[in-house]
Amino acid sequence: MTNKNTSKLNPVMSDSTFSNSIIIKHTTDHRLFSTPLQILYYCFYDLLSESSKAFLYQCEISRID
Repeated sequence: MTNKNTSKLNPVMSDSTFSNSIIIKHTTDHRLFSTPLQILYYCFYDLLSESSKAFLYQCEISRID
């Protein structure tokens, strides 16, 4: 039995494909990075930012080969 409402839990997913890249998605921004250092910097900077609503948006890190 399939729950069609499951998609609502993950509104930031898309079918975009980036070869050999890492994409970070959340509800307010889509950014593409090529190195782990950039990813770590972005994640920590975003979480520590005063304007960041860290607990109000969903953040995903996925590797697409």
